[in-house]
Amino acid sequence: ILDDMLTRVEYLMAELGVIPLTVYVHDGYAVAVLYRDEVEDADVTLNLYMGGGKTFADDLSVVFTLVDEYTDAYIKLTSSGNHTGSDGQYTDKTTLKMKDFGETISNLTSEMRYAPKEKEDNFSWTMTEKEALGLKLSAEGQLGASNKAMSMDLEKLALTLDDVKLFTMEKAKTPNDQLYLYNQPITSQKVREALTERTSWEDNSKNTRYGLANANGGRPITIEVDGRRQEFLVSIHQPTNRVVGMPVEQVKAMLLDEKGHSRGKGIYGVTFTDEQAKALAEGKAIAISGMKRDGERFTCCVQFDAAQRQVVSCHPTWFKEAQKAGLDMKYSKELKVDPQVKQQVENSMKEGQKKGRKHSMKVG
Repeated sequence: ILDDMLTRVEYLMAELGVIPLTVYVHDGYAVAVLYRDEVEDADVTLNLYMGGGKTFADDLSVVFTLVDEYTDAYIKLTSSGNHTGSDGQYTDKTTLKMKDFGETISNLTSEMRYAPKEKEDNFSWTMTEKEALGLKLSAEGQLGASNKAMSMDLEKLALTLDDVKLFTMEKAKTPNDQLYLYNQPITSQKVREALTERTSWEDNSKNTRYGLANANGGRPITIEVDGRRQEFLVSIHQPTNRVVGMPVEQVKAMLLDEKGHSRGKGIYGVTFTDEQAKALAEGKAIAISGMKRDGERFTCCVQFDAAQRQVVSCHPTWFKEAQKAGLDMKYSKELKVDPQVKQQVENSMKEGQKKGRKHSMKVG
């Protein structure tokens, strides 16, 4: 394929012959490349302008003109912004202007911002066409990118034509201080923080994903429903950002029998022990090893999700920090969970920081 492409390029160059280019250089960097020629009685120019210096890619423009006795065509493409991400974010503003017979037929503007390290609303893009259609398309959300793939979690999408909104989609916001269940505020600060904490992780394909760190608030809350006070586990339904609750007694009935023993439910090939099932029914996130997926065994954190009505994998900060610090999260063959696993991990990390070295711990 490459040989065929080179052959085609060589043939094209032979047909065009010598291409007259004027190059302007400043301090060793090309700042402009200009082309002008006459093709079939038409005056054709194609000019490339660059910012110059090491940041030449941050200020680019291409101008194409075609002028003859029949037409006056003009195309100008400009792109400016921080294209190298030097300050932690990428920005771009691209404009495309087109004229024919001396009249503007299109005026298109695209503006984009992407901040990879931000955990929430790190991407925004707006495209506006002012001349022909009066069109405006805008999108906001969380963009994840890797060498192999990209993922997008849209928070807002809108389409406008001639100042008329044709389509609008926006997720409900759930600020930390405005979380309600059955029209009653969630007053526990720890629960609110757990519900709204966001993080990033790698999925099975090694792509970076973004979302909520915890599957529920980490502990039950008590509110009054139908005239009596009840305990609920609360979660956020990610597609809609709604707060969803499930009575703790229903969660326990799902995971434990009448005698308090595990009903034998599990995840990724591992059946929950009595201790694990009890911890999950209390809203705790627990680390379990011995799980199997695609033929490989692994360890991860799991927690009950009140919105999905099941136990799911989660990505709490304490577990991620434990892995990053080199802590040994392996469990015994019986896969018994220490209910104080989180506290032990945190204590071990603090001890390691005091001694100025990585601390290893085995739980189980």
